[in-house]
Amino acid sequence: MRYALLLLFVIALPGLAADREAVMNLLKGYEWRLDAAGFESLGAEAYRELLAIAADKAELNMVRGRALAALTLYPNQQVWLFFADRVAKPGDAPALRRRAVDVMCETFATARAQEVEAILVPLLEDGDAHLRIAAAKCLLAMGNDSSKQSLRHYRDTIDNSWEARAAGFPDETP
Repeated sequence: MRYALLLLFVIALPGLAADREAVMNLLKGYEWRLDAAGFESLGAEAYRELLAIAADKAELNMVRGRALAALTLYPNQQVWLFFADRVAKPGDAPALRRRAVDVMCETFATARAQEVEAILVPLLEDGDAHLRIAAAKCLLAMGNDSSKQSLRHYRDTIDNSWEARAAGFPDETP
């Protein structure tokens, strides 16, 4: 009887949590698309492996970016804290930070509008024009009255018309 219970435990335990290999298989592919059903089949805790992959500097940035995209399926507190930290602080790859802004906006702009705004407004003054654009596009899409003054100030500081157009401002020369 003990061996039967032990065997059942050993067989069932790996199925309780998504393993890295199963998650990585869903992040691979030449023409990758987010497979929501695939991630759902891994269970509710699959986000933990996605967080680990997204934070793993040894992984390819492409895989890390896909992990960020997959995290949109898990809008929980741990994922929020990961994005809030990733976006607010300069980290490793600037492209991943910009991608994190996009994903954070997609995932949390409605449920945590004030918190997202508080993190993004300072990015309007960042040295990375593409990061400024990502932050501005999110703030414009949110349409909060409180961020309009920050967006006006950002618009006034733009020196290049390409940046203004990319950020979603009317096609006028600064």
